[in-house]
Amino acid sequence: MLKKRLYDTTRWRKLIKIHLAANPLCVYCSKSGKDTPATIIHHNPPHKNDPEKFWDESSFESVCATCHSGIKRVEESRGYSQAASVDGLPIDTNHPWNKGRIKI
Repeated sequence: MLKKRLYDTTRWRKLIKIHLAANPLCVYCSKSGKDTPATIIHHNPPHKNDPEKFWDESSFESVCATCHSGIKRVEESRGYSQAASVDGLPIDTNHPWNKGRIKI
């Protein structure tokens, strides 16, 4: 399986350290006004086992484990994020709650 082999490489482990050192906070938590240390690199857009896309550092996002296993998965399956700001309102303009609302 290509995906498994790429994640197991020394090159990938080095990239994780470099990227997280330069981008230490979770991008999803940051959108919600929280500073949470990131521990995982997420590909956005997903690489879908394409080696060229896998190594494209411009697609890397730093995320915490909670967001990676929760918010990110829902976003990829539903097409919108369920992340909310500190006031509890959905951040993603594609969220159904934001559809049809007048932006001020």
